[in-house]
Formats: sequence, C-alpha cells, structure tokens
Amino acid sequence: MQMKANNSNSSVLDANKSRRKKKMNKKMVIKQFKVQPKLSSTFESDTVDKLMSAVTDIYAKRSAECSFEELYRSCHSLCTLNKGKLIYDKLYARCDAHLQQMIASVSISVADPRRMDHSQVNLLPQLQSIWNNHRREMDAIRQVFLMLDRTYVRQETNVKSLWQMGIVLLKQHVLQRAQNAFIAENMLANLLRLIESERNGEEIDRELVKTMVMMIAHLGIYKSTFEKALVAASNAYYQSEGHKLIETLTVPDYLQHVMKRLEDEHARCVHYLDHKTQRHLSIAIEQQMMYTHAQRILDKGLVSMCDELLIADLRHLYALLKSVHKITPLKHAFYEYCKQRGLEIVNAGLHEAGGQEEQKQQQQQQQQQAKHDKEMIPKLLAFKKNLDTIISQSFQGHSDFRKIIRNSWENFINQRQNKPAELMAKFVDHQLQTGARGTSEQELEDTLARVMDIFRFVNGKDVFQAFYKKDLAKRLLLNTSASEDAEKSMINRIRKECGQSYASNLENMFKDIDISQDLNEKFRAHWKTTHGDKHVDDDHNVNGDGDSGGGDIEFNIHVLTSGCWPTYNTQPIVLPSSIQSRMSEFSKFYVRVNNGRKLNWTAPLSHCIMAANFPKGRKELVLSAFQACVLMLFNRCNKYKFIELYQATKIDKSELRKTMLSLVKANILLKKNKGMECADDEEFKLNAKYENRLRRVKVNQIQIVETKQELIKTSNKIYLDRQYQIDACVVRVMKARKELVHQQLMAECLKQLRFDAEPKQIKKRIEALIENDYLERDANNNTLYHYKA
Repeated sequence: MQMKANNSNSSVLDANKSRRKKKMNKKMVIKQFKVQPKLSSTFESDTVDKLMSAVTDIYAKRSAECSFEELYRSCHSLCTLNKGKLIYDKLYARCDAHLQQMIASVSISVADPRRMDHSQVNLLPQLQSIWNNHRREMDAIRQVFLMLDRTYVRQETNVKSLWQMGIVLLKQHVLQRAQNAFIAENMLANLLRLIESERNGEEIDRELVKTMVMMIAHLGIYKSTFEKALVAASNAYYQSEGHKLIETLTVPDYLQHVMKRLEDEHARCVHYLDHKTQRHLSIAIEQQMMYTHAQRILDKGLVSMCDELLIADLRHLYALLKSVHKITPLKHAFYEYCKQRGLEIVNAGLHEAGGQEEQKQQQQQQQQQAKHDKEMIPKLLAFKKNLDTIISQSFQGHSDFRKIIRNSWENFINQRQNKPAELMAKFVDHQLQTGARGTSEQELEDTLARVMDIFRFVNGKDVFQAFYKKDLAKRLLLNTSASEDAEKSMINRIRKECGQSYASNLENMFKDIDISQDLNEKFRAHWKTTHGDKHVDDDHNVNGDGDSGGGDIEFNIHVLTSGCWPTYNTQPIVLPSSIQSRMSEFSKFYVRVNNGRKLNWTAPLSHCIMAANFPKGRKELVLSAFQACVLMLFNRCNKYKFIELYQATKIDKSELRKTMLSLVKANILLKKNKGMECADDEEFKLNAKYENRLRRVKVNQIQIVETKQELIKTSNKIYLDRQYQIDACVVRVMKARKELVHQQLMAECLKQLRFDAEPKQIKKRIEALIENDYLERDANNNTLYHYKA
C-alpha cells in the first residue's frame, strides 16, 4: 500500500512541470491596427471656434453650449497637437478686442464735455465694474484653458500666463494708449478726492476705493504714481490743516487731533491702502503738523500741560516730537519751565527795598514773606513729585530729562543761598515733631525721602546741618519727637548726603539721652537712700556731663556732651532754694560717679509742672524754668515792677521781657500798661480772677519758638564754621601748589568749597592766613602768594 501511494504522487508532479515549460515557451506579439485613426480636416478650426465661442459666452455672461469638461478636453487636444500658439494668439486677440470695447465705453463717457460732472461721479464705479468683471472672466478663461497655461506657456519663456496677459492688456488700454490716458488721470484724481473727503469727515464707499487700489496695484502704478500723488496731496492737506488748527485749538486738543490723524491713516492702510504706505502718510502728518510747529507748540502749551499734569497729552507730545527728532527743543523748554517755576516758588514774596512807601509796609511784607517761606518746601516737594511723574510716565524715564531736573534745581534753589536749606530743616523738624502724628509711618518716611531728594541740589548743606542739629536738640530735650525710628531713619539719610562725621554727632545726641535716663535712675536710688521718698515735678537741662534730681522734687536731668550739642546760655539765674539744693546734690553725685568732669547748668530749655492755687480752683501749670522762677516770687508779694523781678531772678532782660509777656498773654499776670512794651518800671500783679476749664494748662513757652536772635546766632555759627572750611581749603591748595596768583587761588577755592562762598569772604580769609604766617606775598608781585611750611 505504501509503494502505490508514492508512485501516484510522483506522476502528478511530473505533469505539473511539463505544463509550466509549455507556458514559458509562449511569446507575446503586438500587431498594428489595420486602419490608423485620422482627425477630420476641420477638427482644428472647429475646436478653436468652439473654444472662442466659449470665451464669447464668458464675456456675455451666458452658459456655454458645451460642458466645461468638453471644453477642457478640446483645449487639451489642441495642446497635445502642439497648437498652443494658435490658441494663445486667438485668445489674446479676443481678450484684446473685448477690453478695447469696455474701455472705449468709459472713454466716451469721460471725454464727453456735456457729461463731465456726471462722469466724475461715475468713473470709479465704471472702472470698478470693469475690474471685477475682468477678474471673474479671466478666472473662468483660465479654468477652460488650464492646459494651455501648463504646457505652451511654460515652454515659451517670452509668453506670459493667461492672468498676466489679461493684466498687460488692461494696462495697455488704460495707461499706454494715448486716447485713454485721461482715464488713469481722472481715476487717480477721483481716488485722491475720495480720500480727502473721508479725511474731512464724509462717509465714502471704502469697498470702491479698495477695489480701485487693488486694480492700480495690479496695473503696476501704485508705488510709482498713486502713492507718490497721495503723499504729495497728504502733505498739502496736513500743511494747511496744521497752520489752521495751531491757531484755533489748545495744544492738548491739537496733539489729540494729530494722534487721531495718525490712527485714521493707519485704519485706511488696513482697509484699502498698502501697509507700506502708512509710514509715508505718518511722516507727512508728523512733518507738517509737528516738525513745522514744534517750537510754537512748546511755547504755547508745555507750561500749562506741566502745571495741570496732563500725563497723556505730555506722552503724546514726547512721542510726536521724538518721531520728528525734536527732542532737543523739548529739553530746552522743559529746563526753562523747571527753572522758572522753581524761581517763582523760591522767590515768592520777595520785595525790592527802596521806596519810602515800601518802608512803611516793611512789617507787613515781612509777615507775608514768612508765610511764603513756610509754604516753600511743601510747594517744592509737590513740584518735584510732579516733575518725576512727568518724566517716568510721559517722557519714558529718559535720563536726559533727569539731568535737566538736577541742573535746573541746582540753579534756582541756590538763588537764595541759605534760605532753602534753613526751611528744609524747619520742615523736617515739623514732620518729626508730635504735630505730624496725624500721618502714617509710611507717609512720614515718603515725605522725609522726598525732602532729602531735593536736599541734594542745595549747595549750603552746612546751613541745613546747623539748623537740623539745633531743632533735633529741642525735640530730644522737650520730648516732642513723634517717632524715634523716624529720627534714626533720618540720620541714616543724612549720613549718605553729609558724611559720617556729621551723622556721628547726631547719634551721640541720642546716646546722651539714653545715658541720661540711666543716670536719672541711679540718682533717684541715691536720693531715696539718703533722703527718703518726696516728689514734685521739675525738669532741667545740663550742658556738661550729668543727670537726675532729688528730695521731694523729682528731677529729670539731661547731661549733654558739649561738643555734640548746640551751644546754650549757661549764665546762672536765681532759682528757688529747693531746686538749687537738689542741683547741688546732683553735682556732687555726678562728680563722684564721673571724676574729672564739670557740669555747666543751662536753664533756657528747662521746664516744669507747677501746682498753683487760684481763688477759682487749683491748676497745674506747665511752665518754662524762667516762668516758674517768676511765678514763685508772687508767693511773697502780689505786685512787682519789672526791674524788681530782674534783680530777684537775674534772668537776662530780653528773656525776662518775653517771659513776662507770655504770662500776661496767658492771663496769669496782669500788666499795668497795655501793649507789648515792657519798661523797667512796668508793674505786674497776679490775676486773682484767673480761670481755665482745663485742669492742666500749658503756658506758651515763647523762648522755645525760634526768635530772630536765635536765627542770627545760628547764622553766625554757620559763618564761623565756613571760615574754618575756607582756611582749610586755602592752605590745602597752597600746600599742593606752593605758589599761586590771587585769581588762580580764588578760582580753585570756589571750585573746591561745597557751599557758595563769596569772593570777599575768601579774600578776607587769605589776609588772615597771611597775618598768621601760613602764607606770604611775593616781594615783587602783590598778587602772588607763597606757602610757608
């Protein structure tokens, strides 16, 4: 069984192999057609006619007799037969004839004199219709003759595509033919007229203008002809408008109008003009409306815009002037504005002396001047804040304008050499006193920072230092400072501007107050140990090295290091024996604690709380030491003459007069004669009918308020300090140069000194140095100085 199966399988395989060999031996033979196909003799002409008939139907807006597929195949067949040139020429002639007919209708309409006005209105719509029809017709023709574009046109280098052919034909009929030249001229004129109408606020057909601009761009005359004419017309338009509006509008309104014009031109370029045209139109506006009138705009409106803080309008002004490269005139105008407004603030209320009539009003003028001086620093701070706002928000923080502020402020703020520095110190004093507690800490810090910002422009910084030191001393001694943190912060600012040496003196004043508090505690403990507990309030200041009080009177004594504090009057006065005994006890205690030191007592800044029994009730009077000494005398007698009070207290007469007048003004004492005069024989008596609704009454301490004498004293100290600075400067220069002529030495000193020294001051100090053998004159030349080692 197995053998049979194998034989049958092998026979099947042999049969399959034989069949494959027979198939492989067969060959494929290609034979020719018996009859070769031929085109009819009229195929070419019939096909061309069919295609041209379709073109005619497209121009006539009719449906073609043949389907699009049949027309496409007809064009394809002719192109396959290399008849592309024939079709192209036929199509070119047909399109040329059609366009000639269309343009001719427009030419007749425009050229007819009897319909000139009507044609001006309808020319653009006619051209728009021609252009739109031409685009649609050429799109349809391109679809039918697509194979012509893909074969013949690509093969021929000098043959244009069907779309370009249509554009060339349209350009020839509209632009290049003499009989139609006025069409292009009128078309451009009408377009410019429409754009001008829109600028005048009239509503126009933007689609019409957009279509015509597109047509002009395809005709290739947008850049060379239309844009050039548009820019020229825009220059003329905005030149006329600029001359008209600069006279009638305010500067802010004028600037807003210019910005609106720029926005309008941008919108036109978005809607129907080429986006590259925008820059040319913007330049036309900027040149004609800003560049031409830049100085007039600055003269007419910069001051008012800065005064009214018109940030947006100033931003427009800066941007527009920057675009026409007119920033330099803006800088000059801004400098003059800063300088002029600053001078008005600094010199407010100043009067020229001279006339007899003015002399009669001198007192009134002084009061008015004091009022203006009080307002100077707040006005300067507000002015500086406005300028900073203008620069940061309107002038893009340009560094040149910050330099302008520095230069202008250094100019005007030093016109009154010492006054601004003095008033700054007083302003800071007010801010740091308890009177400024209505403001928050942040507001106080901001105010102090802005004061130091303008302090940088002051040349006479030593004036500020002197007055600030004097005022700080009063705040510390009378405990009228609003915030110790604010005081320390102010000292840090002063350190940056005035140096470590001056700031160290101020810090030592705070150290003295802290040391005095500790010393007071020690003295109270000592007094309790030796005398027991008895208390009455009083407060004294010491110019030396001590602190505390004793007995039944509680002392609070400040020991002041003489080199760090202002100089005070240490002339002794007659104090009540109870006070004098405590002072003596404290002096002994202090000398034991601080061996080798000496105390000099000063009374002008001392104050106390005194219990007073009036017929209408008991009161607590807050008094100065001078006032307390005077009132204590009225325990012995009800009436005193001025000379008697002077002999009893030994208070300086000028201080005693102010003290007596303050008590009279408080209605505690009665004065025999009315008025502010206080002669030696003037009588004072206690007011038995004194009453006040308050239990504790603070009597105005006139000596605490800065007087004219104190001002003169401070000024004299400043003058003396400046003498030392001038001496040091002259010696330093001469030591380096060995010999100098007078003018060179003067110039070098004026350059190096940090304050505005007068030449006569320097000359006076040179003479003093010659007398003290620091310098000597040349034997043969009096103007030549030699340094003596």
